[in-house]
Amino acid sequence: MNFAIDNSDNVYDPNNLTGFSKYLIQRQELEVSYGLKLDDGSIEYIPTGVFYLSEWEAPQNGLEARFMTRDVLEFLQKIYTKGLYKKEGTSLYDLAIDVLNEANLPLNRDGRKRWIIDEELKNIKTTAPLPLSTLAECLQYIASAGACSLYTDRQGILHIKQNATSRSEDYSLTDFNLLERPEIVLQKPVKEISTNIYSYFVDESEKGKELFNGKVKIKGSDEVVIVYSSSAVNVTATVEGASLENAKYYTNACHLKLKGNGEANVKVVGDVLTNSVSHYIEKLDNQGEIQEIDNMLITDNTMAERITVLAAKTLSQRKMLKIESWRADPRLDPLDIIDVENKFSKEAVTISNVKYVFTGAFRGSGEGRVNE
Repeated sequence: MNFAIDNSDNVYDPNNLTGFSKYLIQRQELEVSYGLKLDDGSIEYIPTGVFYLSEWEAPQNGLEARFMTRDVLEFLQKIYTKGLYKKEGTSLYDLAIDVLNEANLPLNRDGRKRWIIDEELKNIKTTAPLPLSTLAECLQYIASAGACSLYTDRQGILHIKQNATSRSEDYSLTDFNLLERPEIVLQKPVKEISTNIYSYFVDESEKGKELFNGKVKIKGSDEVVIVYSSSAVNVTATVEGASLENAKYYTNACHLKLKGNGEANVKVVGDVLTNSVSHYIEKLDNQGEIQEIDNMLITDNTMAERITVLAAKTLSQRKMLKIESWRADPRLDPLDIIDVENKFSKEAVTISNVKYVFTGAFRGSGEGRVNE
């Protein structure tokens, strides 16, 4: 969210030692609400979300201070290096908890964790290691493999939830509030959906392969992260020029705690982990495109079937509405299902994105998929 505040009194000027600029630290938490004045003169506040300050500026020759804020996903840009291959499998729920614990998200003001994960993910397992990707991307892989939506709500809580769509009974777009009629976009027909299923195994020809050999600079006691040249299991590190105090080995990297001064030579060897790919295919039509679903966490037919059936149901609904402008109140969220009026009838539409702009009044724009 971007916004500007009147700074004609220079209260946000960094040179004003008695002003507010001392509070404008990175990741400063902001709770934002929209106030709507009702006919009786009272104001109803609608929560917008919980955001964290990422950028701000107060031009010396300007009258406004401008701010850029982001939601809790701002904390999930770190690369996750602790993915593990487990032959017996790991639940998607446990994977999500591991990633979120790594993020070290701020707690709610009541001390609770800032996330809610669908309990059904405890029953869905994968043998795959999470890739070397950002924490946010890892959560998206997990959510997609579990047929879930990943989103933050207006209280700043991160959700991974199945069947996240909800019907709004008191919000619709009609001739009363539409400033322009929605335009219709038909997506290309899909002939079939092909979902990749990954099987992981040790490459017998590449056991004991050198995964890393290089020098690192050490000053005192340091933890270094070594990224392998290939995914691997049964990994071992040897160090010359420093003492190895502790080692934690993962599928794509290892975390080594070294003690010494100067350069140390680190060598890492292990058994290369590779994969093969099979496919689960769902036929939709006799013509059109082939849609591929590729998620390395999909490692069995049951998971692939669930994802493919959901994709088929969604992509068979080809009609999209592009809604350029309506007189909005800011209650509508992505994944809400609302009625949208056309010249002849009303259609139920699942909103996929929405944007609000306030310039004296609210105006909304967005798009959605017609439920056929």
